Amino acid sequence: MTETQAGERLPEKRDAPADRTQFPCFDGFRAIAAMCVLVFHTGFVTGYTLRNHALGLPFFLSRLDLGVAIFFLVSAFLLYRPFVRAHLEQRPAPAVRSFFRRRLLRILPAYWAALTVLALVNAAPDVRTARGFPIFYGLVQIYIPGRSLGGIGQTWSLATELSFYAFLPVYAWVLGRKVRSPEHQLRVELVGALVLYTTSVVFRFSTHALFPDRAEMKFWLLSTTDLFALGITIAALSAWFAHRGDQPRFTRHRAFPAVSWALAAFAFWVVSIPLDLGRYPFGPISIGQDVARQALYGVVAFFLLLPGVFGPQDRGGVRRLLRNRIVQLVGLVSYGVFLWHPWVTSQLFNWMGHARVGIDGKLRTSGGDVVPVSIVLVATVLLVLVVAGLSYVIVERPFLRLKRRPLVDR
Repeated sequence: MTETQAGERLPEKRDAPADRTQFPCFDGFRAIAAMCVLVFHTGFVTGYTLRNHALGLPFFLSRLDLGVAIFFLVSAFLLYRPFVRAHLEQRPAPAVRSFFRRRLLRILPAYWAALTVLALVNAAPDVRTARGFPIFYGLVQIYIPGRSLGGIGQTWSLATELSFYAFLPVYAWVLGRKVRSPEHQLRVELVGALVLYTTSVVFRFSTHALFPDRAEMKFWLLSTTDLFALGITIAALSAWFAHRGDQPRFTRHRAFPAVSWALAAFAFWVVSIPLDLGRYPFGPISIGQDVARQALYGVVAFFLLLPGVFGPQDRGGVRRLLRNRIVQLVGLVSYGVFLWHPWVTSQLFNWMGHARVGIDGKLRTSGGDVVPVSIVLVATVLLVLVVAGLSYVIVERPFLRLKRRPLVDR
């Protein structure tokens, strides 16, 4: 049996040796991503992003949906790095059965719990129908016209993630099925990421031009693969330097984290102001603006992540911030924050008797003026951290423990 044949068959029998590399800043990235999405929704439902402001803050708040891009890059990096590491070292890749088991245990229990509770309290009424039940519990809403933002609206991104999980082992197998030198394999990995990125841009451009009324298509994996490709690129470079036992020279410089985040901040400014997307985050935009927004979201997330991958992870203010205990705690429960924050905000509006803004930009019931964003934001953060903490302890942590149990071959 050749080495290649052995590499193709062994993953079905046992996992490859675990990659013990630690990335202690990544809970900090999850915290940033979750808070970006929370502030984005809070700014909109309070009407703040639709108002004029001397500092232009509404324009920046309207672009904080880039938190999803951060989540996608984090996911692609962490999930693909063990595969590319195995490719470079010519050893068996992670077992596919174990990969899917771990991924499903990570996302489905907490999602199903939140979906069930919200359906029971009538916060997600479309789930309680014969057609809606399999769509939303199966996380296929992005493929059904008119259903993409149903159920728990922001979980369209979980449906996209699920598609990525199905795609990644196949992609990794294609790129790793031949034995190559590490140098050649790195080139293959980078070219593969470039192909993914380019294909996604072409698909997004084409669907925007040919199917302007099919809004759900922008949530499909092919429309977002460019973001995952950036995470795959970082994973390939990280695995390459780990294989060499080295780090890129420029990442050892003390200024590297600050410069990287400055580039991310500049890209965020460009997408918020010069790109002229407006304050209404769901308004129609041109094909060029749509593609440019996606690309800039990727740039922001790319440079945001670099200091947490390369360089000494215990040095510099950026990394100290990411490793702060409070930030790490928020990152630990970030999935619950992501799932529950719109419902918490909605409950706050009901309790305070204030109007809120719907996705169409119009006020929704309850009478009175729109409540100040600062009050809703602080209250939402405090309450959702409690809810997310309960979700982590009661639902997420017990199932996460199951991820560590080895599969028994039968």
